[in-house]
Amino acid sequence: MSTRYVDESDPDIIYQSSMPAHTKKQDDVVTIGVHELELNEKCSVFGDETCDKVFVSVEFLNYPAEELETPVSLAIGEPNQKYSFNFQKDCPIHDQEKKQQLAELVGPNSSGEYVIEYFS
Repeated sequence: MSTRYVDESDPDIIYQSSMPAHTKKQDDVVTIGVHELELNEKCSVFGDETCDKVFVSVEFLNYPAEELETPVSLAIGEPNQKYSFNFQKDCPIHDQEKKQQLAELVGPNSSGEYVIEYFS
């Protein structure tokens, strides 16, 4: 079973675009990366005795969730411990509708909400 927690520890966010050789020139590509995660003492997973591991799941446009989850889950440690995932996925943006959704997502009025999921 999966439970959602919002991490309010003010994560650092890096937006990076790239153009892999295998992608058509007219496609824009967004690279989603989860390299390191640090949970502060306010994160509710530390108070949940049923939680023993964490992974990161990114919701991005209409990409399938299983494509944007870290392939491993890591044992929960102490607050402010760093978890290294080193996960990266290129997401081609083919159509104008997705490009508009992306512009709204990263624009100045973005909510910037990030969700952390865990399982036990």
